[in-house]
Amino acid sequence: MYPEAIEICKQAIEKYNAREWTGPDGAIALYIVGTEYLVTALTYEKDPKTLGLLKKKMSTYMDRVEQLKAAAAAPDVQPGGSSGSISGAAATALASARAERLELERAAGSGSGSGDSKGEQTL
Repeated sequence: MYPEAIEICKQAIEKYNAREWTGPDGAIALYIVGTEYLVTALTYEKDPKTLGLLKKKMSTYMDRVEQLKAAAAAPDVQPGGSSGSISGAAATALASARAERLELERAAGSGSGSGDSKGEQTL
């Protein structure tokens, strides 16, 4: 389960860097699938250090999904950036992504985490 999560997240990072954010094979979809695999991996992992790393990565990737959904809904919003106020569509997409993130975190039994997504492009 864990090797599959790594591979899917690497593909998501490639799509992210290529600015291919939407669609069934886009970064958003791949980050979500990769995070779901990480949730499953949490149930099998026993090492506290590895568990912490997995939870941090999940948080980082879900933050990125939120940013990408907002950027996809409003092209003037850049992922990871701040453009002041965002459009209603972007706000809706952001709220949806946050709800999805909370659902995944509940499934994983984790808090919101404090993953830092800036500059971190590998699992």
